Amino acid sequence: MSRTIAFITAPNPRLKNTGMVSVDLASRRIARLLPAGVEARWYTSAPPTAPEIETVARHRELEFRPADLLASREEIRDAAAVVLWGDFLQARHYLRDDAAVRILERGAAADPAAAVAAAYDALLLRDAPTELRRRAILFGGTLLHEDGSARLDVDYRAAFEDLVRHAAGAWMRDPISAGRVARLRPEDGARGRGVDAALLLEESDLAGLPTGPWLADLEAGARIGVFVGQRTRVPGGLPRFVRELAAATGAAPEWFPWFDRRPRWSRDLVAYRMRRGLERRGAAGAPLLGDLFGALRRYRFIVTDTYHLALNAWRAGTPTICLGAVRNWDARGSSRTLADVKKQVFFLDHDLADFHLSAVDLGRREGEDRVARILELDRAGLPATATRQLREEARRVESDLLALLEILLGEADRAPRAADAAAG
Repeated sequence: MSRTIAFITAPNPRLKNTGMVSVDLASRRIARLLPAGVEARWYTSAPPTAPEIETVARHRELEFRPADLLASREEIRDAAAVVLWGDFLQARHYLRDDAAVRILERGAAADPAAAVAAAYDALLLRDAPTELRRRAILFGGTLLHEDGSARLDVDYRAAFEDLVRHAAGAWMRDPISAGRVARLRPEDGARGRGVDAALLLEESDLAGLPTGPWLADLEAGARIGVFVGQRTRVPGGLPRFVRELAAATGAAPEWFPWFDRRPRWSRDLVAYRMRRGLERRGAAGAPLLGDLFGALRRYRFIVTDTYHLALNAWRAGTPTICLGAVRNWDARGSSRTLADVKKQVFFLDHDLADFHLSAVDLGRREGEDRVARILELDRAGLPATATRQLREEARRVESDLLALLEILLGEADRAPRAADAAAG
């Protein structure tokens, strides 16, 4: 067994989802904190290509490049620990509606049923020996959107429960998922309560990302970053709400291109700082990854409907107003991974309910009242308190994770000696 930690992550085609990049960067932070002589390796079911990485990183490599998960199964089985990192990797709807679809599209399975089987084998370690599942760690995942289909799928249920019961550790990112896992791991007590992996990031972890001129033009505190219309149907009262917030703070609203897209919403209200023809991230003057993460600390407020933007902004210390609970919406008419409920649970769980808006909050009177309430909490220092608590929680969970990894590494070191002794 090697002194290797295998991180299995969700695919992020073309690295276009900046929030997923933040989740993966957090795994790189854990890798840097491992003992000397330990190697970290990354795997995903649809790795980004080198040109895709260079587009967002301006020809400077990110610190990790994931290998093909399906082609690396034997290599993963030799690792001291296998960390299933972030998001929906244990959720049936993700395995069937996303992971299996990507596997089929890549030609790695002959038909949909074979693709689902491959997803269960790879991400639930269904075909792996029990000894490997005992070296598995579930970190930052969620089961928030599961329904009765998960119970009716006998193959999924058996594989999921077997993985959770045998895993060395399981830290879910939200209290509902942690409760579901706790029923299968009663010996863990409260240990199954984790955080979203992106919350582990420190500013030092982002310092090496490439930046361009876009960030240099952003004056601290002078603007409100707006990124809406990507995840949730935007209610008609939002422009008025943003105008009232801008008038009360003196900060001008502008489009924040968290993904590499032109604004879909209120161009007459939201300034657009990317010149015509520079929409593609990586073009001269367009924001790179370092620009996007660096901008989080410079906005006076952020208004968004996007889960990981909200989390990253709160982690960076910028009060963020999140739109949700209007209607689950996706261009394909599906995808529970994009559903609004995960945003609401995060804000409720961290005493930030006043910063979570739904359509009923955005009538004329309701919008005015909500702006006044948000500014009152801002003056009272709630955002700083919330950010501090998020960071403290992240450090606690990070410490527990590193302690478990050291235990598994120690067991890996002892295994060859035990085998030698038995042979002698």
